[in-house]
Amino acid sequence: MTDSDQSRRQFLQGSLAIGVMTTIAGCNTNAITDNSTQTPTSSTDQNGDKTKQPIGGWSAPDYDAARTGAAPSEKSITSKPSMKWEANLPNELGGTPVVANNTVYCITQRRSFGSQNEGSIFAIDARSGKRKWNKAIAGAFGSPVISGSTVYFSVSADENVAVYALDADSGDEKWTQSLTNHRHILMHPPVVKDGSVYIPVKEEYWQNDPNGGLKDPLFVSLDASDGSVNWYFREKQLDTNQSVEWNHPTVAHSRVFLTTVGAGSDGFPADLLALDASTGEIDWKLTGDSQNYHPYYYSPVAGPDHLFVANRNGLRALDPATGEEQWAFTQDPGSQKPAVTDDTVFLPTQDGYLYALDRTTGEKKWNYIGSQFTAQPVVTESTVYVRNRTTIHAINRSKPERQWKLDDVMGLNQGPTVADGHLFTQSGPGSPTSLAAFTESVESSSN
Repeated sequence: MTDSDQSRRQFLQGSLAIGVMTTIAGCNTNAITDNSTQTPTSSTDQNGDKTKQPIGGWSAPDYDAARTGAAPSEKSITSKPSMKWEANLPNELGGTPVVANNTVYCITQRRSFGSQNEGSIFAIDARSGKRKWNKAIAGAFGSPVISGSTVYFSVSADENVAVYALDADSGDEKWTQSLTNHRHILMHPPVVKDGSVYIPVKEEYWQNDPNGGLKDPLFVSLDASDGSVNWYFREKQLDTNQSVEWNHPTVAHSRVFLTTVGAGSDGFPADLLALDASTGEIDWKLTGDSQNYHPYYYSPVAGPDHLFVANRNGLRALDPATGEEQWAFTQDPGSQKPAVTDDTVFLPTQDGYLYALDRTTGEKKWNYIGSQFTAQPVVTESTVYVRNRTTIHAINRSKPERQWKLDDVMGLNQGPTVADGHLFTQSGPGSPTSLAAFTESVESSSN
């Protein structure tokens, strides 16, 4: 039995201390300020939308746990949209907003040097922009995730390191899973899949450490219904003495895919791990070299039968069951994270190309020439949306033709959220910060 196996078993028996992990329902009142009774933020509706069909369907920051960025059945916006409403927010968005059950959920965060993050979570009516509820939670960050009637998100503050689960309709707390040891830091928003919540964390050893404070990565799977621990994973056997952190996990094919990145060292050998999603046991593991991996490459994206990994050399398509390479697309100076549909991989590059590749072979279908793309694309029925800093480009999904572009919208490294013909993003530069909804005008959509 390895040290990792022994640690995991001890943890599941309740005797391993990774901080004091406790399930708390309906408490932590000091950490949450309930502002749900405030007067809703003012909003404007320019299009007079009177339809009652609920807006939803984009419940995670990259659309799903596989991180595909693609919702091919979602209605596209094929002509330049206009702003439908704008809702004021106290601070910048921490991540991509998500949409479910006619509600937009987003987290705002503000961190000043030497102070902890001032976080809040908001639930905003997707049609009107009116605030349904909001809660100020110190340390809330990133994007929330919606599953069923629950909204999940991460908190990383000085004395409150936890995963929260709130009622999506009311904002009432369902449960909290706390890591109360100050040496544990949550790294990313959670991923929710098949009744489990997956969350990477980091444990820091600063006291009496002869190596100068190495960081040991951790990973935890929780039961989505009550926050109890399913399994716990620690990997100490990376072939390096450098600091290690996780990228955002990808969950698909009954596995959790994790990329580990070396902090601040070009050419660091980053690992790709595939864990059994139900047990946390290692299925397979790849250790690359500087020619195949890079410290700043992205979370994998899982397609129907491939795992796609973008890095500074382009894109690799791997067998998700074994990690064996199926095909590769070489591109210099490198790629952003792709979006994946049933038949096409949409790959943006750092030098302004958007490639449409055959998903099964990697052969190029077409390419669109734009400018430096800074986020994973978003794909709907007939449109690919890709961001260049403060501009969103809408490209025809079938050919390299731009349908429209939208300037002066914030969210440098975040694609927009598109649901039922509505595009949600942080509005342009200026004060105050706001969340904006855009739709096609009535005239455009009727032509």
